[in-house]
Amino acid sequence: MKKVISILILILLLFFVVQWGVGFIKKEHEVSYQILVGDTVFEVHELYQKEYGDAYDIMIQNGSQRYSYSIPNQYNKQKNIIQKIEYYQEGDNYCIYPVLKGGKGTYLECVTNGTLYTDLSFPNQDFISRVKVDLQEKGYHLSKNYDLNNTTTVGDTIIYLDSLLSNDIIALWNYKGIEIIKPDQPTVRDILGFDKYENSHGYLVGKYYVLPNYLSSKVLEFSSVTIVDVETNKIDTIELNNTLSSDTYINGVIDGKLYYTDPSNLLQIEINPNTKSARLIGSKDLGGQLYRGEWQDVNIYDFATQHLLFQEDIPEEIDQYYSYHQLLAGDMNYYFYTDHQEVYRVSKNHLDLPILLFKDTNLNNMWAVQNTIYFIVDDTLYYYEEGGNLIPVLKNNELRYNTINRIGVYRKS
Repeated sequence: MKKVISILILILLLFFVVQWGVGFIKKEHEVSYQILVGDTVFEVHELYQKEYGDAYDIMIQNGSQRYSYSIPNQYNKQKNIIQKIEYYQEGDNYCIYPVLKGGKGTYLECVTNGTLYTDLSFPNQDFISRVKVDLQEKGYHLSKNYDLNNTTTVGDTIIYLDSLLSNDIIALWNYKGIEIIKPDQPTVRDILGFDKYENSHGYLVGKYYVLPNYLSSKVLEFSSVTIVDVETNKIDTIELNNTLSSDTYINGVIDGKLYYTDPSNLLQIEINPNTKSARLIGSKDLGGQLYRGEWQDVNIYDFATQHLLFQEDIPEEIDQYYSYHQLLAGDMNYYFYTDHQEVYRVSKNHLDLPILLFKDTNLNNMWAVQNTIYFIVDDTLYYYEEGGNLIPVLKNNELRYNTINRIGVYRKS
């Protein structure tokens, strides 16, 4: 009998090991299923893609009502993770609150007149308040509380320790260099010997902050850059083998490399902070290199006259459907900020289904890391995660001024 029991236990262990192994290896799945709420049928299309930030992309539909959810992977890549839907309707207002395996709630999304909203931006807040009361009475926890009195200070910056995401490191331009904001040990890395208010050339590339070594406060030319590893605080120097003028501008970041163009001297420089190297990729002799989803040869003089910027490949539908002031690509989603001060998220798999996340008239410095967006409003840096409120991370009075290129965020894997 003991031998039989031992064999059964061994078989069960092997089963769980195989299940774990399949889950570990599997990179994606795509399934469709239905959830019934009374007489109402919801069609659920669930897509899991590891390369898209290890998350589920879920579209839920009931007739003309469509809802778009991004759910972090907390279920070892299992299928059919939505078990139940709480459904609310009042006049032309509709809201759903999907419930996941284990009874864990998600967050509200609402539709009115064909437009999809979060609860933050939904126009009928009286309806939202009643819905939230009902959900709380059913035992769902709708939001996390943050202790904004738990603070520390680095430089002139007040950091809300309870709000920091444990894997995120924030680089904040402080006129001489950067403040490195992380939960364990925030630090200051001053590189310049003088204040430079506009951050023309410094930029975060992965975990490396690239900052020029200017010749002086009056001669803003540079022939080398300092590389700060924001994870380890280690500092290196890269020689450019060329002197770039103060007119130099950032073309963009492609595949972990930073690109500068000097329109005065007709030079293009590629900086690879990972290998601590730089190379000349454009000049009067070499011509110019432009990236718009793929590399192409262009006239080097076009960079001088048109201030050309690099750009990742953006689907044609984005420009067809939307008018935006700024567009950012996360792992699974695009985020865009309109001229009407509205912030939208649209799934890369459902480009015709945007959701209005929130509105703010003074927003600047949007930065996407996986499926989280950071942004500055007045003197405060916030982030927004799926289904969350706008969470304050730090406060610095100087964020009200010189609002260009103040932050970068690196997420540790």
